[in-house]
Amino acid sequence: MANVKVIICDDHVSFAQGIAALFQHLHSDIEVLGIATDANEAINLVESARPEVVLMDIHFPRSNGLEATQTICHRWPEVKVVIFTGSEDDADVRSALSKGANGFLLKSMNSYQNLAASLRAVKAGRSWTLP
Repeated sequence: MANVKVIICDDHVSFAQGIAALFQHLHSDIEVLGIATDANEAINLVESARPEVVLMDIHFPRSNGLEATQTICHRWPEVKVVIFTGSEDDADVRSALSKGANGFLLKSMNSYQNLAASLRAVKAGRSWTLP
């Protein structure tokens, strides 16, 4: 299976590093190209690293993951975005999808197998939502 090239965007660096390590050890087909700690850094990292999928949190201290999602989807339509957040607000789901996100997952989900599966699915052109 071809690698899924992904960047992780989360302001909790140790959480993002943990997800990256999980992929490295359990999902060898998922390659983490980098970690961004805010929405602006995410946009810059997408521009320089050219991932296939972005795993994006919504809430950052100084920026907004939903706006970054819209920017990424507009500038690089070939890049897929999966929202990965702790927010259970239905409005966030609707907003994420309206801004171009290809998937929406809650950080509280019980299986990180779903996380890897979602990245593979959106790379293949399918949407994925598990709130």
